[in-house]
Amino acid sequence: MRRQLAVFEAKIEAMRLNGLRYLTKQLKGEPLSSETSVNKLHRAELEVEMGDFALELLGNANQYLRGADEAVDAGRWASGALNWPEVVIGGGTPNIQKNIIAERILHLPKD
Repeated sequence: MRRQLAVFEAKIEAMRLNGLRYLTKQLKGEPLSSETSVNKLHRAELEVEMGDFALELLGNANQYLRGADEAVDAGRWASGALNWPEVVIGGGTPNIQKNIIAERILHLPKD
């Protein structure tokens, strides 16, 4: 469990530092290009991984949502784990983000 939490922490810190890099560019008046797709892709993957981990930790209690007496933390973790499609699709599907990174940042040929 500690190892997985450390992995999450490292990924979140990497995203924070990337965000600061983008902020610095904006403060210098430089336009942002497609590099923000990197954080969008990482966030989508992290949301899914963290949701799966939360459900694993909850064990059989992961089936209880808000309102159920048996729900852990009022069902907040289970509900959050089930809401990942909203975050993943809302930021642009991972395949779209990967294509943007490949074509616009790495200058690879189009799919």
